[in-house]
Amino acid sequence: MKSSKVKAYLGNEIQHFKKEGMKQIPEMWEDGQRVPLDRNHFEWWYFDAELDDGSVLVIIFGPKPFFDTHFPTRPIVVIDYTDPNGKLIREISFEKNWKENYSSSKEQCEVRIKNNYFIGDLKNYKIKAKTKSIDAEITLENLHQTMKRTGNGFLYFQKKEKEKYFAWFPSVPYGKIAGTLTVNGIKKQINGYGYHDHNWGNADPSSLFNHWYWSRAHFGDYVLLTGNLVLRKEYNYKQVPYVLLLDKTSVLTDDSRKLTVTYNQTEKHPKTKKMVSNLLEFNYDDNKIKFTLNIQRNKDLVLQNLLMMNSPHLFFNQIGKNPWYHRFLGKAKLVLEKDGKNEQYESTVIYELMYYGKNMRL
Repeated sequence: MKSSKVKAYLGNEIQHFKKEGMKQIPEMWEDGQRVPLDRNHFEWWYFDAELDDGSVLVIIFGPKPFFDTHFPTRPIVVIDYTDPNGKLIREISFEKNWKENYSSSKEQCEVRIKNNYFIGDLKNYKIKAKTKSIDAEITLENLHQTMKRTGNGFLYFQKKEKEKYFAWFPSVPYGKIAGTLTVNGIKKQINGYGYHDHNWGNADPSSLFNHWYWSRAHFGDYVLLTGNLVLRKEYNYKQVPYVLLLDKTSVLTDDSRKLTVTYNQTEKHPKTKKMVSNLLEFNYDDNKIKFTLNIQRNKDLVLQNLLMMNSPHLFFNQIGKNPWYHRFLGKAKLVLEKDGKNEQYESTVIYELMYYGKNMRL
């Protein structure tokens, strides 16, 4: 297949911002509804937090099951809670009567699913989410003054003149959270630090990607978002790294072209049968800033087979590919060279491996 007819690229140029009606600095509307409620698009709003007691909380809102454009509108709330001992409760709530009980604003993040809501203005957020045995009410305060994304946030795919895209906006790269969490009738106050992002697109990601890694970690005054998206065979298994390094007041780098990713200690996961790298290494060098980030996998937080969560259309397309979602808790080590100084940090890290395609080694 000729590469001239099949290509993928990040929206880094001025014309890409103009195309989407966007400015260099993110605006509040970008965290609002970005796509129509039809069978050609997907969208979701994601939140995760590491709580002071060592537990992990993840909440996701969307107008339909994730990653599948073919599903009809069927709003969904997902809550994953991993307690301090590592026990996971994962619950999913669907809203059938969406015409009366679902709304989302195009002006800002304001998603309502019956009595649940996810509302914010890039600075402060309120989240209320309830499933069968979990009830969370949370405030999230963005601790970063400077907003940023990688380019315009769009990864474009061109194939035989048809353009598809996958978009990502890290609305709150690092924030302080507080609130209450009720699990099986036991209510407690919670505090910690969290993250929020927003994804949308006009193609099933499984038709674009073989797999991807994504991580976010906090080191002192720094927040580092990294990822590696590996495209499907028809895109020559191209690797598309992501990087966004922030301190409290500025963007230190977002030039993904200077990032390389290495997979180490790779083995087949005993449950998912996917190739999992227990040690990821990210290296960055732009002559001003240089860093090495190592992420060591410690334990699995969520392992979700995606085959049964898809519409019939996608189900039959994915038979034999065995798609799985992995969320891990790991240990991150950062060595940063900046302004002639060498800084070293360690932190816990929540990161994911989304594996749509057949196994491959890199």
